[in-house]
Amino acid sequence: MENLSSVNNSMMLYNNSRLEQLKASAQSGNRFTPRNTELYDACLEFEALFIKQMLNSMRNTVQRVSISDSTTDATSRDFFEDMLYDNYAKKMARTANLGIARMMYLQLYRSQSI
Repeated sequence: MENLSSVNNSMMLYNNSRLEQLKASAQSGNRFTPRNTELYDACLEFEALFIKQMLNSMRNTVQRVSISDSTTDATSRDFFEDMLYDNYAKKMARTANLGIARMMYLQLYRSQSI
């Protein structure tokens, strides 16, 4: 049990120091600049797909009420809503700083250079 406790303590210290590094980096205004922009753009696209799935799941939890019973109105609304959520996802991937694209990029870039 003592070994497990020391491992937990060391992990907490590592996590806290890493968190402090990230906070300091964010406060100093350091921005992440990828060397391989094509790879980073592909990672951003993946993050956008992930966010789109998340937004679609959230949207499916809301009950829809339609003013008209026309199937063409519902189809066109769904089509344009889907396009809107695509754009939301792309914008969020670039600005929300979720970190998925950055983590993927770093992992793929390291494996590419080996």
